[in-house]
Amino acid sequence: MDERRRSTRYPVWFPMSVDSGSCEDGLAVSQNISTVGVLMATAVTLEAGASAMVSFQLTPKDEERSIRGRIVRVCVNDRDPDGLWPRLIAIEFEAPAPELESLLDDLAERDGGSLV
Repeated sequence: MDERRRSTRYPVWFPMSVDSGSCEDGLAVSQNISTVGVLMATAVTLEAGASAMVSFQLTPKDEERSIRGRIVRVCVNDRDPDGLWPRLIAIEFEAPAPELESLLDDLAERDGGSLV
């Protein structure tokens, strides 16, 4: 399969919240993130196509960021189907967030990608 990415994905884990019309402040954990979207594990039930706001801090010293996007995929989290994070939600940001790239580079290099 020829996979074409618009942006580098960073396999970093950190806590997030997701807010959609049907869910407010649902807890999630990032699985990977780029300047154009995020894949997160969560227990909340959301619908593909819905608008959502994701909020997160990349590091404890970083400011909280909130980015609006659209849910493009919802599926079972094969790594935790019966646990705390049974779903994977992919969100495409409404607009690219290029300011994340240098922060994600630093985070992935320094911490090996995990904040949780």
